[in-house]
Amino acid sequence: MTAATTRRIRGWPFGHVDDGLTLRLTELAVDGRPVPCDGADPDGRGVEVALARAAALTVTVTVTPRPELAGLTLPLVEHPRPPVSLAVIVSCAETRLRRAVVVATGALGEAHHTLTLAAGDLRGVVELTPVLVRSTTRPAADDGLATEAGSRLASGAAWELRVDPARPTQGHYLDIREESFASKGPPRFPEPRALYRLDLGGDEPVLWINTDHPLTTSVINARGNLGRAARLRNLVHSQLALVVWPRLFWDAARAIEATGEATWPWHDATLAHWLKRLYPEARGHESRVAAIAAELAEGQHAAIAARLDDLLQVELEIADATERLAGELT
Repeated sequence: MTAATTRRIRGWPFGHVDDGLTLRLTELAVDGRPVPCDGADPDGRGVEVALARAAALTVTVTVTPRPELAGLTLPLVEHPRPPVSLAVIVSCAETRLRRAVVVATGALGEAHHTLTLAAGDLRGVVELTPVLVRSTTRPAADDGLATEAGSRLASGAAWELRVDPARPTQGHYLDIREESFASKGPPRFPEPRALYRLDLGGDEPVLWINTDHPLTTSVINARGNLGRAARLRNLVHSQLALVVWPRLFWDAARAIEATGEATWPWHDATLAHWLKRLYPEARGHESRVAAIAAELAEGQHAAIAARLDDLLQVELEIADATERLAGELT
């Protein structure tokens, strides 16, 4: 263990221990459902959390003071009963949230606490920073230690919660495969420069990704949920979905228009997903199928397509994903 760093900060006439506290996230839950919290960035100080349509995020933390912290921040007489509070500062620049949550008082041992945060207060990057604060005032002394109640004595490295909406699961309705379009060529791949080709000619739709674009393929296949690479991958997935979903939908809709029923099981799955959004007033899947059949019979294809496009952009969160990535690049 390295020695703690004590320094003087402008405006603070006493020593402050920069790395006197260690914060760990031990549990995360979204609306009561546990989610992984072990971090995925190289320094292990951040975790991405999906809060789309969630009400609350519960975070359980452990704050551990360094053993020598009392000697660096308090006079010897106060060591048996330290007049201090351990707290976690929760801050979010995008929502202007700033809140201090007291974890423990009157002690300098390891402390555990569970925070409940409203999802509406969390967007973008949320920081959790451990701090140690003096809780009482003592007589002035020329010992270089804080005397006033409220003085910050120590802090530690922050954890970042990167709050993003959940992205659609890749491959939920598709068999996704990779192939060199140039090597295989026509008739399956008539355009060798294309990025993808959607094959609807069988009982299972197949989305082919062209491996002749290696950089793009590596983005599509990127793993992990943190950082710019993950955001770029999610945006590319969403852009593909913005094109693929309408193809799936209209193939299913044409079957309804022609025969009154779906041809393939994936037709039913696709229609079940979108018809409840397109016809929220209809009760049950059969009523929704009847509703789209009636609109198709009236020639309202363009009106259906316009509503579907709006719904797709919202569900895939195209604008938000683009804004987040653009913000990192500018």
